[in-house]
Amino acid sequence: MLKRCLIMSLFIAYFIVISPSSLISKNGNFSDHYLMKLDFYSENFTINGYTILSHINRLDKTFKEIYMHIYPNAYKSYGGGIYIHSILNLGTKKYLKYDVMGDDKTVLRIYLDTELKKFDKIILNISYTIYIPHIGDRFGFNRDIYALGNCFPILAVYDDEGWNLDPYVFYGESFYSHVADYDVYIKIEKGFIIAATGILVNTTYSNGYKIEHWVGKNIREFAFVASKFFEVYEILYNNITIYSYYLPEAGSMGIRAAEIAMRALKVYGEHYGPYVYPEYRVVAVDFWAGGMEYPSLIMIATSLYDPNKREIFELVIAHETGHQWWYGMVGNDENDEPWLDEGLTEYTTIMYFEWTYGRATGRRIFNKYYKNSFYRFMDRYKSYDKPIASTMYDFRGASFAYFYIVYKKGACVLDMLRYILGDDIFFNIFRTLYNRFRFKIATIRDFINIAEEVSGRDLDWFFDFWLYDKGLVKYRIKNATISSTFSGYRLNIYIVQEEPSYNIEMIVPILLKTSSGNRYVWVWVNKTSGIISIDVDEKVLSIQIDPEDYILGRDDTKVVTVVEEISSIPTDFLIQALSIFIFCVIDAILITYLKRKGVVK
Repeated sequence: MLKRCLIMSLFIAYFIVISPSSLISKNGNFSDHYLMKLDFYSENFTINGYTILSHINRLDKTFKEIYMHIYPNAYKSYGGGIYIHSILNLGTKKYLKYDVMGDDKTVLRIYLDTELKKFDKIILNISYTIYIPHIGDRFGFNRDIYALGNCFPILAVYDDEGWNLDPYVFYGESFYSHVADYDVYIKIEKGFIIAATGILVNTTYSNGYKIEHWVGKNIREFAFVASKFFEVYEILYNNITIYSYYLPEAGSMGIRAAEIAMRALKVYGEHYGPYVYPEYRVVAVDFWAGGMEYPSLIMIATSLYDPNKREIFELVIAHETGHQWWYGMVGNDENDEPWLDEGLTEYTTIMYFEWTYGRATGRRIFNKYYKNSFYRFMDRYKSYDKPIASTMYDFRGASFAYFYIVYKKGACVLDMLRYILGDDIFFNIFRTLYNRFRFKIATIRDFINIAEEVSGRDLDWFFDFWLYDKGLVKYRIKNATISSTFSGYRLNIYIVQEEPSYNIEMIVPILLKTSSGNRYVWVWVNKTSGIISIDVDEKVLSIQIDPEDYILGRDDTKVVTVVEEISSIPTDFLIQALSIFIFCVIDAILITYLKRKGVVK
C-alpha cells in the first residue's frame, strides 16, 4: 500500500509540474490534458485507473459543478461497468462529492468546492475501477481480444444547449468531445500487444509486467485494444507509420488492411487536407459491427478478414479512415447531428473507390451499397422514414432505420449536391470545412453556410427538404413540344411532381436526344408541376427525365417524344421581317427629306 501511494505521489507530482505551454493546442486554444494510469488485469477483466484531468474554463460562465461521461455503466447487463472510488481536487487537496446520474448511469456529476470562473484551471484526480464486459463490441472481451473503447471518464461538452449528457447508444454513436492532450501509462502483462490512440513513446518492464507510455495530442478520446495473439504489420507513407494488428488466421488480409488504410490516407489527404497524426492503426476486434473509429485508431470486425469479403472489408476500412477527418479532426455532436460525421464519411468512402479505381467503380459502389440499399429500405419500411438531420434519440424504437437514413440516404443527398454544384465547388466545400474546423466543433448549419459561401448560391431550398424533411421526390414528363425561333428552337417541357404532394423546389436533369447526339440540361422546377421552357440550338427528338437517377426518387424515365409545333414559326419570322421593313421605310423617308433640304445630295 505504501509503495502504491508513493507511485501515485510521483505520478501526481509529474503532472503538476507540467509546463502551462503544454496545455495549449495547435490551433492556439487552451486544451484539456488527461494524465491516465491504467493497471490492466486480464485474469479478472478489470482496469484499476487514475485519471488526472486538467481543465481550463474557456467560457463566459462560472461553474459550481461539472459533468463527465462514464460510459462503461451502459454495459452492466453484460458484466461491465465502472466504479468511482474518489475524486480529489489537487488544487485544494479536498475530496469532492459526486453523483452517478442518467437513465443508464453514464453521467458523473462532480460538485466543485470552489467556483470555476473564466480562465480558471482545475486539476482533478479521479480514481476508478473498470469492469470489462464479456461481449464482442467496441468495449468488451471476446476471442482473446480486449477492446477498450469509450470506457474512460471524459469531460462532457458545455455549449449553447448547456451540458450535453446524452446516454450511450449501442446502434450508433452519441459521443461529443473537444480535443485534448493525453498522457497514458498502461500496466499490462508482458505477453500482450497493445494498439492505442496516439504514439508509443516508452516501455519499461518489471516482474512479468510492462508499462507502456502512450501520448496523443489534439485527440477527442483515448482508446486501446490488447491481445496476446496479435500479429503486426507496418508500412510507411508520407512520414506516417501505418500499423495493422490482426489474428494469425487472417493471413494476407492483415497486410491488405494496412495497404487499404494507406491508400485511404493518401486520397483523403490529397482532396480534403492532411492527416495530422504521425501514426495510424487498423486493429482487428471481434464484434458485431463492421468497424468503429477512434483518433488514429480504427477497429475492424474479425469476421471481415475473409478473402471472400474483400470488397466490404475495403469499404469498412475506407469508411472508418474517413472518420479521421469527419469526427476526428473535424468534430461534431454525434448525438444531435449524426449525419454530419456519418453522411460525410459515407460519401468520402464512395470517393475513395472513385479516386482509387476510377469513376465507374465509384458509381458501382454508390449504387450497390448506398442508393439501392436505401431504396430497398423505403420499399419495405417507408413508415419508418425520418429526416436525415434527426438526432440519435429520434431513432429509438427503430434503430435499423438510422443506418439507412443517416448513412445511406445521407450519402445520396451529398451526391445530388455534387451534381448540382459541380466537382470543383463541391469538394472545395469539404476542404473549407476541414480548414476552418480542424480540432474544433462543426454543426450542420456550419456546413450549409460554407456550402453557400463557396458556391455563392442560396441553398436553403435544397437543404430544407433533403435534410430537414422526409420522403423522396418523383417527377414525370407529361408531354413536350418544340417550336422554331429566329435563332434556334424553344423546347417546352410539362413536368409533373408525383411525390410528395406538397411543393418543393429542385433542379432536375433532362436528357435531350438529338440527331447529333445526347446531352443533359438541368432545369429548375419551382412547383409540383409546370411548363419549363428552354432555348436549344438544334431540334430535339425525344427526352427523358433523370434516366441516371441523379435526383433521389426513381423518376418516371420513359422516353417522351417531342412534338413539333409550327404555329410560332411565321409569328417570329413576321415580327423580324416587319421590324426590318419599318426600319427601311423610316430610313428612306428621312433620306428624301434631307435631300429636299439640301443637307445631302
